[in-house]
Amino acid sequence: MVSLNAIIGHVLVGRYRIEKLRSEGTASAPVFEAQDIHQHRTVAVRLMTISSLFDKESGIIDENSALASFKSSMQQLFSISHPSLVSIDDWGDAVIDDVRIVFSVTQRFGQGSLREYLDRGRRLSPSQALMVGLDVCRALNIPFRRFTEVEKVDIYDNMLVDTEKLIKFIITK
Repeated sequence: MVSLNAIIGHVLVGRYRIEKLRSEGTASAPVFEAQDIHQHRTVAVRLMTISSLFDKESGIIDENSALASFKSSMQQLFSISHPSLVSIDDWGDAVIDDVRIVFSVTQRFGQGSLREYLDRGRRLSPSQALMVGLDVCRALNIPFRRFTEVEKVDIYDNMLVDTEKLIKFIITK
């Protein structure tokens, strides 16, 4: 794995300058804040090594099959639009320090993930928890209706709190 600090300052595909680690997310998918050089806005970039996508049970045993699976997942997710879902703005693959990575780009939410919110010692009120639950149900309804196979998601890592404290949800495979 590439050192997380070594990624800071790197420009992905000539467009996304990685500025700081936002969250370590899951062990294989840290989330960074990055500057979209073309659109002059701050975005969130989730990075994964291509080898972290290998799954013998699913037949993903090399870089080509992992990249094909990632591309298929991103194309499906790219086509989804719903108010309770964070949209995938871009995705791709690159090489950093001789390590092949894949990435997805979404809009950046100022308050971070629900896990980060809870890790800071904050708690949701009963009404906030109800709203989170409803938003999660609405968000999960989309892929369950649309895709035949929906893999487990770590809900806490993939829920984002925007600046108005509304909950958004990003589906990741």
